[in-house]
Amino acid sequence: MDTVAVFTAGLKRYIGTAIDVRTRFAFAYTYKANSSASATDFIGKFLKVAPFATRCIQTDNGSEFAGHFDDSCSRHQLTHFYNYPRHPQANGLLGRFNRTVQEQCVNHYLDYLDEPDDFNRKLMDCLIWYNTEKPHRGIGKATPMRYYMDNFCSSELSNMLWTLTWTFLLS
Repeated sequence: MDTVAVFTAGLKRYIGTAIDVRTRFAFAYTYKANSSASATDFIGKFLKVAPFATRCIQTDNGSEFAGHFDDSCSRHQLTHFYNYPRHPQANGLLGRFNRTVQEQCVNHYLDYLDEPDDFNRKLMDCLIWYNTEKPHRGIGKATPMRYYMDNFCSSELSNMLWTLTWTFLLS
């Protein structure tokens, strides 16, 4: 997990990001504040939309990943690992996802950033594309959801579930 700060036209927003290393399944959500309360809300949302059980997370040493966030990790029985300070290559896959979010979503929808709910609707569209349509070389040019379904599911699930998972976040 990470937090990306976006500054535009005197406005500051924070995008929580997370990616699963094995499947490349990714999630992001925008907040007005970079706080442990926002990070706690983010981990809750990620755990709801991820199609798999999460047992551990890795973050940098940012203050948003302390306090309420640590309490939330304990409640969800998550092991929390920290990156070494000033060692971004330890989270290179997430860094690449952050760049994709910036290039494929943030840069195109800057006008929506003043209202996080409006921007998050656009962000969800980008995440659906990322997880269900964009091929990833690191997983054999499959999409994250296809890779997950082919390698980690014991039975074939309906593709219709892919997009319906996100709707509860925006209602």
